[in-house]
Amino acid sequence: MKPLIKILDVYEDNIYDRLFFPQKKGWLGGDAGCSIRLDKKKTLWLFGDTILGEYKNGRRNVLYPHINNSIAVTTAGHDEKLTTEFYWKEKNGVPVSFFTKAFKEQNIYFWPTNGLLIEKTLFIFCYVVKGNFDGNYLEFWETIDTELIIVKNPLDDPQGWVLDFIPLGLGNDKFGFHSALFYKKPDIHFIGYTTNQSYTKNAFLAIANSKMIIKNRSISSLKYYNMKTNKFDNQISRIDNYNLFSPGNTESSLCYLKRKKIFMCTTYDPLSGELSIMTSKKIKGPWHGPQLVFKNPDHITMTYSFRIHPSLSLDENSIVMSFITSPDKDIRHDAVNQKYYRPRFLRMDIE
Repeated sequence: MKPLIKILDVYEDNIYDRLFFPQKKGWLGGDAGCSIRLDKKKTLWLFGDTILGEYKNGRRNVLYPHINNSIAVTTAGHDEKLTTEFYWKEKNGVPVSFFTKAFKEQNIYFWPTNGLLIEKTLFIFCYVVKGNFDGNYLEFWETIDTELIIVKNPLDDPQGWVLDFIPLGLGNDKFGFHSALFYKKPDIHFIGYTTNQSYTKNAFLAIANSKMIIKNRSISSLKYYNMKTNKFDNQISRIDNYNLFSPGNTESSLCYLKRKKIFMCTTYDPLSGELSIMTSKKIKGPWHGPQLVFKNPDHITMTYSFRIHPSLSLDENSIVMSFITSPDKDIRHDAVNQKYYRPRFLRMDIE
């Protein structure tokens, strides 16, 4: 299908690309990199596995065992320059993840990857991951569930947030439903993924009533869009009938360009280094693409978590996006170049 937008130029955003540059001492990098606008000035950023330590002579030196999640809040000042505050927690003087919970088993933790602010309530969806910390890098986890974290006072200092944890009992390595989110009252629209027998991920569309999620403390109202019948079903039956587009992803981004009246969703093959977009006039499709946006020149093992950032994209014709690149070293122990394992920003000019 013919693309709905024309890409004029894609280039590194030198302003925002330094937004998550390693600190001299503190936050050195992390993955996920989802942004959620909290108000006109503040934006929340979610990170998964995070490395902490010192940045010196162009190298990141890890000083602590990596933590499994952290957050940041960027605030625009009077001159529109952004300041960034990073947050994690400590236990017995040692850094620990910002979002933690006592599980019955050991080595289970949260990867917060997507969220929405709905009527002053913050929804944060997390993969629940079981880790094997003795394993090789990139081979030490499995997804076992999804947890929703409700923040009742998101505009307060994050250290004082009131958190409500809701296990959803849905999600594994082959199925996830919160890759990308879009809210249209009263429903949250989810772009999720399924994995077929050839290990290819396909995207699907689902919806759930946001108020019912909180009321029932479950995602039981989730319904899946059947492309063949044009109806929402209570469960997925034949996978091919729900294939919105391919490839699907674990971490992507969905936005609506109001003036252009076009939905845009990121997509990628993490092993290729190619980052693309899908576009549609309706969230149900048909979706056009994939339309190549950028081929990462620094790709080694994985290029992933391709995101759109509406809070930074003040003009529909100039879209701010980010991606993350994995190094060929173990970030838990080894010093790695600063261009790896942190959000790196692009600007895409379109018409």
